[in-house]
Amino acid sequence: MTSRLKQYWRPLADLFPLTGIGLILTAFSVCGWLVWVDGSHDFVVRSSIIAIVTVMCVCILTTVIGTLFIRQSVRFETQALAGQWETNQSHKTGFRARRLPYWPLIQIDVSWSDLSQAQPRLVKDGRYWQEHAQTVGRGRMTQIVRRITVKDIFGFSAMTLKHRQVASIVISPSKAILSLVPELRQAEGDGSSHPLGEPVGDYIEMRRYAPGDPQRFILWKAFARSRKLLVRTPERAIAPRPNAAAFFVSGPNDEETASLARTVLEQGLLGEDLIFGATGTVGPIRQRAKALDAIVESAHHRHRDGRDLAQFLATIDPARRNHCVLFLPSQDGAWRDHVTAAIVQLPRPPLVLIAVDGPAVQAQSSKRTRLFDDVVATERLRRLPSLYDHVANTGSRVQIIHKSEQRIMTGTDLTALRSI
Repeated sequence: MTSRLKQYWRPLADLFPLTGIGLILTAFSVCGWLVWVDGSHDFVVRSSIIAIVTVMCVCILTTVIGTLFIRQSVRFETQALAGQWETNQSHKTGFRARRLPYWPLIQIDVSWSDLSQAQPRLVKDGRYWQEHAQTVGRGRMTQIVRRITVKDIFGFSAMTLKHRQVASIVISPSKAILSLVPELRQAEGDGSSHPLGEPVGDYIEMRRYAPGDPQRFILWKAFARSRKLLVRTPERAIAPRPNAAAFFVSGPNDEETASLARTVLEQGLLGEDLIFGATGTVGPIRQRAKALDAIVESAHHRHRDGRDLAQFLATIDPARRNHCVLFLPSQDGAWRDHVTAAIVQLPRPPLVLIAVDGPAVQAQSSKRTRLFDDVVATERLRRLPSLYDHVANTGSRVQIIHKSEQRIMTGTDLTALRSI
């Protein structure tokens, strides 16, 4: 019943020209006129009320005219939108609306009904407002429902138009930097090695520093002697596992892990004889292109909470269960119980990969921690050690990759996070 009322009430509310502030000022003006002005000679109050009513009438009039103008401007913007996008990028959608440069009281905002995959913004482009979309999540978009709001600068009046556009957009996870790719072979120790070294583990000779080289590879002692910046490239940490079976579990805050999974697939680190699965897929996947599509589609099946993992493991060759790679979300959720239940049934613990991003928390010499910028991301990182412990208690080898810092988080990092 409530949803049905909203269905009919929302279109009427969108076209009602007064905002909450406008309604309050209207009620104040009416009460003031009836109580203080009617029959009195208080010219100050009378003038104030007349000024308020005049400003509100001008705002309402300009908002109504501006809404009609924008409606006429966008009525022909119906061409289907298609494209291949990536997360964390800005894309032009082709949607535009005429600007109102000679109407200083008018502001125009645009939003989409579904902001889980992209967030729009308007950019000035000559006589038009050009729409750009910042992608924030992977998935497929078949329709874009815009809400175009025309309002005055005081917030007294606002009207909203709804615009629908057919779309065929595939948003893939962004590519991870190669140095982030963890080792997929048996190894000991913390941290990730540089991907340019030999797989056997020897070191390449020193070379001159080049823009883009990580500063942690600079030989500062050599710089002190020769005043020349030299870097060394440590051993390669990537070795294909042709007999591995991999599964991507979708869940909350899984975009960084999806980016890592895409890079592992595209680099062929699972070998040519690929066995891959993802939340929402039926049966194992052997084609790399279909595996990438499965990662995209998994964004629409987060509600399955990792239940597909047990089914996937039951359908693959028993020999491959000894070499499993699991891509897990960076935020705990209902998926954890289903995943851990499937892990304990494996004959050999899997390699678990989790990718995170956000403000860094670094251990200082005084045993204090340092936070940067985003409070929400910091809160997610603070809960990371708990997730690590639950997964590691199954015997799994867990590697947590920090995307911004381009490294695998060590035990020292987890200790720093625990102390927050």
